[in-house]
Amino acid sequence: MKTTAFLLLTMLAGVLPVRMAFATHKSWVLKNSAADCSFDNPGSDESSDGVLTNDTTASRTAICPVALSGRWGSSSDSVFPPGVSARAMSALVYIDDPGNGVVPNCYVAMQSTNMAFYFSASFSGSGPPGPKKIVVASQNNWGGLLEANEQLWARSIDFHCSVPAGGSIYAYKVKMCPADGLGTCNDMYSDHDTAGIDDNRAGNVWIQTSGFECSPQGPWDAPNLRRTFDGIRNTSTGDAGVFCPITLPADDSYEHQRILTDTAVHYKGGSKSATCVLDRTCPDCYLRWWNRLASGVPSNSSSGNEFMIDISLGLSFVHNISQDLGYDVQVGVECILPAGVTLNGIVSKATVTRVQTGLL
Repeated sequence: MKTTAFLLLTMLAGVLPVRMAFATHKSWVLKNSAADCSFDNPGSDESSDGVLTNDTTASRTAICPVALSGRWGSSSDSVFPPGVSARAMSALVYIDDPGNGVVPNCYVAMQSTNMAFYFSASFSGSGPPGPKKIVVASQNNWGGLLEANEQLWARSIDFHCSVPAGGSIYAYKVKMCPADGLGTCNDMYSDHDTAGIDDNRAGNVWIQTSGFECSPQGPWDAPNLRRTFDGIRNTSTGDAGVFCPITLPADDSYEHQRILTDTAVHYKGGSKSATCVLDRTCPDCYLRWWNRLASGVPSNSSSGNEFMIDISLGLSFVHNISQDLGYDVQVGVECILPAGVTLNGIVSKATVTRVQTGLL
């Protein structure tokens, strides 16, 4: 019996396709909106319309956290442990430099599970004023003590950037390596905007954002808004603007032209009538996104009544059933909230890249 089984396995081995005994995802591309950043001395007027701007007359330090939780995956051949190290192929900050003589610079701080902090080298933005990228890590090298300790499990990974007066941050991202550290964490590119595109999509995933994550659209809106357990509420007697960042799913190894569908804004209060947007009794919302080819210029969904109202459910649905974001670096929803209206949260369906296997 054993001999027969051995012969059968041997015959099957000759006809079955060869596959790797232990394959892993090559990397994960994690993106965040600048609306997730905050100044270390925020003050009472901090705001964001998808961009975090330093409106003061002196440089300020912005801290931008990388959302690590819930954005990792596994394949049938390799299941990664929940811990994640700081290994990365590259890390970028998209910043608008006003050119006032103060050069913006950024570094990364990682807190490990031993509660110690490790810092990368500091990198500056060069070139003429305007939108630019600061490459904080490139070709598998953070520099500083972070590079020497990147294999430790991380509790948090944050960008720290000195933003000149009048300057702003509009997105940031990092191309992280597999948690188990197998293979070579190096794709030989100085940053992952120069390569790594795969427009084959694996399908869609649902993503959602709490209204608590929304920010005042401008400093003039801040006094009129209050965050509550069910979102963000306009407590004034007039309109107030908010921007709500959407944390995108991780791209597996490669970026792609992302498509959002079925985007909905959940709200409470105000009217549910079919004309409520025109009557200014319910939120007036649109998608706002940036992509890496647009030189810092945002794109918006169609003008006019971008969201139509589902009266029965009390939701604001986007008119664009299928919105192509291009090679996005961040996306969010901007809304004008009438008096007394609370934005509870946002739900959308986003495309993801196909699963990539094999070591680099």
